Amino acid sequence: MAVNRDSNVYTIIFATIMVVIVGGLLAFVSMGLKPLQSANISNEKMQNILQAIGIEETDGVSREDAGKMFNEFIKRRITINYNGEIVSDKTSEDAIDPTDKLDAFNINLRKEYSKYVKPIMNKNKGDVAKIEEALGNSSDIHFPIFICEHNGGKYYIVAASGKGLWDDIWGYLCVELKGMKVHGSVFDHKGETPGLGSKITEDWFQDQFVGKTIEENDEYAPIKIKKPGNELNNHQVDGISGATFTGVGVEEMLKRNLNVYYRFFKNHPEFAGNGSNEDTSSNTNGTDVLTNKNDSNISVVSSLPFTGVFAEDFELLLQNYQNLVAGDNKSFIIEGIKFSAGSSNINVKSSTETLNRIVEGLKVMTDVEVELGGHTDNMGEEAALQTLSESRANAVKAYLVENGIEESRIQAVGYGSTVPVADNETQEGRDANKRTEIKIIKNNLTANVN
Repeated sequence: MAVNRDSNVYTIIFATIMVVIVGGLLAFVSMGLKPLQSANISNEKMQNILQAIGIEETDGVSREDAGKMFNEFIKRRITINYNGEIVSDKTSEDAIDPTDKLDAFNINLRKEYSKYVKPIMNKNKGDVAKIEEALGNSSDIHFPIFICEHNGGKYYIVAASGKGLWDDIWGYLCVELKGMKVHGSVFDHKGETPGLGSKITEDWFQDQFVGKTIEENDEYAPIKIKKPGNELNNHQVDGISGATFTGVGVEEMLKRNLNVYYRFFKNHPEFAGNGSNEDTSSNTNGTDVLTNKNDSNISVVSSLPFTGVFAEDFELLLQNYQNLVAGDNKSFIIEGIKFSAGSSNINVKSSTETLNRIVEGLKVMTDVEVELGGHTDNMGEEAALQTLSESRANAVKAYLVENGIEESRIQAVGYGSTVPVADNETQEGRDANKRTEIKIIKNNLTANVN
């Protein structure tokens, strides 16, 4: 039977087949290009961070070269929350894992601003105290810090995001902690007016921030965008003619974000140590022991060759404990403590070796206090998960106390599912999020062992 190619049925069938074929081809091409697109986005972010440092070696770095040079200059990536608490601490030796949502490099400030910050500000508009309280209570708001080491000095690149006239604006500023001076800056936007607000990306605007300070008489002093032609002080830059609203947006996002960073740096004086470290190494039982000959602000923990294996890293910490200095901070996960599913009952058979090693270590480190943190995945009601995490932290505490560690030295805290280290959308991620952490505290300052 001959096919009637002039019929409506034929036309509909033919069109449907073509749509399916073309759609499949487009999907295939899109999937093939996705890794390249992701790499381009990642390299562009690295490019912005490197250019913000304000040193000759990274000035004008290309997107392609940025990916190769990033770890050469950025030696540490820290994520803090609104209250200035460190929630992630990585070094250049730690690969950037796209599934690690708390890695500073993966923090999406634009998304967090739109989804969490802006609603809080709109809801409590005009009430600064309520805005501060709500932002501080949110576990969804983060602030990345990138630490550059160059020619014996340290530079701290921080980020900001806000709203311009039409859409998102964002930027990176490099701060020297001595004098709280800006050393470099990069700004960008999504859709500001060409020839007006879009000029925040131009060198003449960004260069104005270099040398400006965010401190006056030991207090935070936000950078302000002034109408062009006015006399400027150490905390002011010229705005862009005809782009008042964009300038207001830049000023607001810098004021809000830099205040968080300023408080963090003032409360963590260990980051002010920009001098060179003169460390000598000796070997005890095959373990490197670093002896610091410099002032008390220089980190020893950050110099230790941690492997990511708890048994090895805890031993390394013990070997170097007497050399730890104020402000040392290192995070890693306890491996070897197992619980029965959905309960706080410790599986003694598989957990005893790890627990006993911690007991032995704490008996050696007699002048430390400990915080035990319980964490869960997100499978269940948050209230139940919170209770479970607290119970598991308390179960570990009970074991330590029963085996000779003073109860007054131990604090047990449950975090529920609020601090994931992996994607809860996968079983592997959920398994990683169910964990127990230990924070070792010496002289009221912390060295984290997670």
